[in-house]
Amino acid sequence: MASTGFVDDNYKTGDGINEGYTEYLNSKYFNNKHATAYFYLVLYAGILDDIIGSKILEEIYFKTGINGLKKYLSNYMSEEEINDFINNFDSLEGYYEDIYNREKLGVYVKNINKISLFLLNLKIKKDIKENGYVNKPELQDTIKKIRIDFTYYTNDNLKVTINSIEFEELQETLNKYDIKSREKENTNVKK
Repeated sequence: MASTGFVDDNYKTGDGINEGYTEYLNSKYFNNKHATAYFYLVLYAGILDDIIGSKILEEIYFKTGINGLKKYLSNYMSEEEINDFINNFDSLEGYYEDIYNREKLGVYVKNINKISLFLLNLKIKKDIKENGYVNKPELQDTIKKIRIDFTYYTNDNLKVTINSIEFEELQETLNKYDIKSREKENTNVKK
C-alpha cells in the first residue's frame, strides 16, 4: 500500500491520513472500535470520506495513495492548501503523547481548526463545482459533527481552548455562494 509518500529519507507525508483512514476502514468494515490515540485522525478521515465519497476515496487509498489524493483534491483546492492540510493532519499523530503539555495542545487546536476549515471549504467548492449550489443541510451536518465530536472527546486540558474553534473564514466563503444557494432552493420550490 502506498498511502504515504517520502519527501526525503527522513520525512514522510500523508502518514496521518494513512493511519486515520486505515482505522476508519477497520471500524467501518469490521465493526471494530478505533484506537483512542487515533481519534482525531479517524474523525477527519471519516469526514473526508463523506465529502469525497467512499468509492473514490477507497480507490485512492488502495491504488494511488497520497499522490492520488493530492491529484483529486487539486480539482477544488490549491496546492498550498492541500499541502498545509496534509501537514496539519500529520501533526495530529502526536496528540496523545502531548496531552498534558498545554503549549503543544494549543498548537493542536490551531491545526484542528485549519483541518476543519479545509474540509468545510472543500465541501463548499465540491458542491459548487458539481451541483452549482451549496448543499447547506449537508454542510451544517458536517459542522455539527466536527463541533460535537470535538467537544465530546476533548481532554480536560484542551477544553479551556475549545472556544478558539471558530468558523468565521468559512462563513465568509459561504456568504459568497449564498445567492446561488438561494436561487437553487427557489428553483426547486417552483418545480
